[in-house]
Amino acid sequence: MKKLVFVLFLLVFTIINIQAQALSWEENFNFTSTGNLKTLATNWESNSGSVPIQVIEGNLSYSDYPSSGIGKKIVVKGGATGRERITREFTSVSENGNSIYVSFLMNISSDGLDYMDLDGDYFLNLDGNALKAKVYVKKSTIMGKYLVGIAKTIVPTYSSIVLSQNETYLIVLSYNFLTGDDLLKLWINPLLSSTEPLASVTISTGADATELSSLQIRENPKSGHIDLDGIRVASGWMQAPLPVELTTFTANQTNSSITLNWETATEVNNYGFEVGRQLLVNSNQLAEWEKIGFVEGHGNSNSPKYYKYIDNTVSASGIYNYRLKQIDTDGGFEYFNLDGIEFNVAENYELDQNFPNPFNPVTNITYSIPRDGFVTLEIFNLIGEKVTTLVNKKQSAGVYKQKFDASKLNSGFYIYKITANQFSEAKKMLLIK
Repeated sequence: MKKLVFVLFLLVFTIINIQAQALSWEENFNFTSTGNLKTLATNWESNSGSVPIQVIEGNLSYSDYPSSGIGKKIVVKGGATGRERITREFTSVSENGNSIYVSFLMNISSDGLDYMDLDGDYFLNLDGNALKAKVYVKKSTIMGKYLVGIAKTIVPTYSSIVLSQNETYLIVLSYNFLTGDDLLKLWINPLLSSTEPLASVTISTGADATELSSLQIRENPKSGHIDLDGIRVASGWMQAPLPVELTTFTANQTNSSITLNWETATEVNNYGFEVGRQLLVNSNQLAEWEKIGFVEGHGNSNSPKYYKYIDNTVSASGIYNYRLKQIDTDGGFEYFNLDGIEFNVAENYELDQNFPNPFNPVTNITYSIPRDGFVTLEIFNLIGEKVTTLVNKKQSAGVYKQKFDASKLNSGFYIYKITANQFSEAKKMLLIK
């Protein structure tokens, strides 16, 4: 009878990169020393200025934000004309339906408010030449407080949220290219979930950008002294302030099971992963998805986490799709798919010829068992004396490959014999040294 053949006995499948919403770059100012940002970093371009933007000791932290509490921070000192503007490029965005998201941490100390007034000024914008998508700050009429706003070009719209000095805030800015008027959005301390929350400010008025390809930080006359840290630039919400960021998702078959492995780079409010499986019935028909398990998440994490799930319930040969339903603690969820996983099971008892043969001094012996049972695999010399036992235990149905090292034996013919349930077979092999 025909045997279903394994392509390798540990069948490793292609790693899938899940970053559909790509993180263009992040900046945590993780330098070994302090000083001028332009001097320390080659990826920031300075437009000159009398007061360079400085990297200083300390960093900013915000609960559950991936770029929190890492490296150092910068101080952006407004207060006069002619101060530094510094720019960093990202992949150009221009077509309708595309977006750019910028998230960062900010903190303004009490003396920082001294360089700010009730009219305000901007300290960050997209597109260093055309000056689009600006983020503004201005003093509040309340002592020790300030406001943050946005503008496509000139006239800002401020949020009603009143911010306090010496407190760290998470700010998210997005620019959405649309067929009609483009949308500019601002979030202040947003809920970090997989679903984009309602923005603090949304505007559509003002001249639209034709293209965005850089972020600029500016020291303007009335923009105050601002500490900035944890800057992330991405093409979607999931990679700007959030993620559960899944970096790899793989599958491999070992004997009668399929093992799923995946890795996350960061996690925010990750309740866990529901594991699903779907059989490809034929080229035109898929079976319904079935839930086969659940793996608990790590909640919040800024370091890589590794997960494994072993599917012992798959029984029939075929092609399967797998998916992870990543579930947040607030009930939000997102799917990650891995398609086209081929699974083969042994149909008959078989003992293959060892390979290589002749051998010196190592060879491999492959055998198939279609049902669970107790298996022994033994080596004998030609006069019937047992040399060694390679396998002596209960095994699940599947195909196995067993290594045999004959480095301590003399050259000559040897017999290897398998016994499994009511099946028994022996074959000859040749060791040549």
